[in-house]
Amino acid sequence: MEPAFSAGDFRTLTALTLTGSWSNTLLFTAEVVVCIIYTRHWKLEQAYKHVVHAMLLNDSIASLTNYATVFLIFVYFDDVPWPVAMGFVANANSAFIGQAFLIVSLHRVLDLCSNRLPSVSS
Repeated sequence: MEPAFSAGDFRTLTALTLTGSWSNTLLFTAEVVVCIIYTRHWKLEQAYKHVVHAMLLNDSIASLTNYATVFLIFVYFDDVPWPVAMGFVANANSAFIGQAFLIVSLHRVLDLCSNRLPSVSS
């Protein structure tokens, strides 16, 4: 019986998985720093703070899912069905939260446009 992966395939899988998890950790750390600066130094409406906190919570869950995937691949050498499903859910939540943020911001843009654009009368 042949092994499922050759040594070269396993090295490639290891390199890609670890690079992805390290990159995710780097970007998540930057996101936490930016969120702290954003919520502490600017006066924001409560809706904006809720959106920022929801996005941070969602990305925390996605990062933990990424770490679980790496752990399951390299410790148990197992298929990883639940972290993949959780990653899809986190991705969908991220899109939903982003759209909610844009909808919350839309009223500010409309107010700005209605105050700045000259009216056309005949």
